[in-house]
Amino acid sequence: MRRNFATRGGIADLQLTMSLRVWRQFGSDARNFLWISFWVGISLGIGTILLNLYLVALGYSTSFLGLLMVNTAAGAGVAALPIGRLADRFGKKMLLFAGGALAGVGQMILLFHPTPHLLLLSAWISGIGGATLIIVAAPLLHDYAPQGMRTKLYSWHFATGTLAAVLGNFIGGWLPSILAYGVGIEADSAEAYRWSLFIGLLVAGMAALPLYRLREPCIPIRKERTDGRDPGRQIWNIPWMLAVPQFLTGMGAGLFLPYLNLFFTQHLGAETSQAGLILGVEAVTAGLAGLGAPLIGRSLGR
Repeated sequence: MRRNFATRGGIADLQLTMSLRVWRQFGSDARNFLWISFWVGISLGIGTILLNLYLVALGYSTSFLGLLMVNTAAGAGVAALPIGRLADRFGKKMLLFAGGALAGVGQMILLFHPTPHLLLLSAWISGIGGATLIIVAAPLLHDYAPQGMRTKLYSWHFATGTLAAVLGNFIGGWLPSILAYGVGIEADSAEAYRWSLFIGLLVAGMAALPLYRLREPCIPIRKERTDGRDPGRQIWNIPWMLAVPQFLTGMGAGLFLPYLNLFFTQHLGAETSQAGLILGVEAVTAGLAGLGAPLIGRSLGR
């Protein structure tokens, strides 16, 4: 019989998943990776609130924002295919450093050289860097997970990044007002948004220390194939039953998620801090769902 989620056993399993004992069992590399997720999550939360507001304050239209997002996705798509081979050749840790550096360079261009052509270039660079970080993260988590704790580690990773984004949403909502009060600039000016985003970039830089402490996972020696098939072609054998729902979900999310902050501030008249609170509550819900993923997986199956 499948376990009822409301039983004491289910609650106990959820508490065990998030206990300090589980945290210690992860090992130093897994814990350092979770710290990376924490700092990067805060930075992403700040950017989620302020990036579009910054570009609109500079005078760019929402159609240009869409063009930037297309360029970011294009850069990510171009980089996605060779990242696996590069990680095998140079190491996953090196790819994390490279991805973080590229994302940082893209953000610096966006903040301090916001001309149209350089913004499009920064979108490409940020897309390549972001794709590198996302693609390398999953196999690293797999490598660092202790035996029998893989699901718990993935749950912690998702929850840590999501709850850190909540904190970033709250911080990003208040940063322009704090800077306006301390420096004497308008809270809804491009200057206030620029320096708030720069603070978010510095927060992401905090991830450099746990990244430095990571140990490179051992790369297993690959055996040569004897069946005559080219392993490079296997990437095109896509499980369409999984790919189609992901495509539709991505299309739907891309139509409205990037513009939620503009909708709240420009059409509903919300302040930046209020928009941060709303998106933060949304992220809290997603984070709580992530914490329960191991319990749901054991009860219903993956």
